[in-house]
Amino acid sequence: MAITFARLQPVRLTSRSGASRLLAYTSRSAIRDPRFRKPFDYAHFGDDLAHEEIVLPDDYPLTFDRNTLAAALDSAELKKLRTPIHRRKRGVQVGLALTVALPP
Repeated sequence: MAITFARLQPVRLTSRSGASRLLAYTSRSAIRDPRFRKPFDYAHFGDDLAHEEIVLPDDYPLTFDRNTLAAALDSAELKKLRTPIHRRKRGVQVGLALTVALPP
């Protein structure tokens, strides 16, 4: 029997990934992180995705897609860092991801 599930998870910037990986996994798509050569590709999990949406303020341009959002989140956080990511004791949080799974 399927159960309702909800999770609010911080999106953390690490030396191996950032917002790109979580956005790609959540949206079951491929997103290229500008810091790495290969894209994060989770499109093969697409069968279990019913709906995904990025909610932005009204004044954002319509061309602001997942790739642009992920790159902008990571870029904004990297500009603020004084200590390299691999030397930090606390992870850099770039946002929150809400995942809701509902039974059919």
